[in-house]
Amino acid sequence: MRAGVDEGPERRESRLDPHIPTVSIRLLADDETLRRAFHALTTRDDVARLLELDPRLLRFYLYKAKVYRIFDVPKRSGGLRRISSPDNALKIIQRKLNQVLHAVYGGRSPVHGFVRDRSIKTNAQAFRQRTCSEF
Repeated sequence: MRAGVDEGPERRESRLDPHIPTVSIRLLADDETLRRAFHALTTRDDVARLLELDPRLLRFYLYKAKVYRIFDVPKRSGGLRRISSPDNALKIIQRKLNQVLHAVYGGRSPVHGFVRDRSIKTNAQAFRQRTCSEF
């Protein structure tokens, strides 16, 4: 078990702050429920509820918290690359939002990047069926 994270069989949970209740890493709702809730959003508090967060917590991370750790990593070719790494609490919020957006976005047929059940492999499979004369 990593520090601050309880990895149970059904839910992994993480402590964002000792004064704030434990928050799950993934949303428990299915894709259809997330899709319907997303289309019904009207307020920031609705977004917080969709992400299974206390609205005050979401406001804190949106407006108050210093949520990125900034550091430099040396490049192989010389120079430095600046990295802005979100803290664990923001990562959890981003993962939940990612889950919602994947449920909502269907993807057009030619799109294979960042779409569930698609990859560069599924893109290449479409071209395997073609003969050289079709190009």
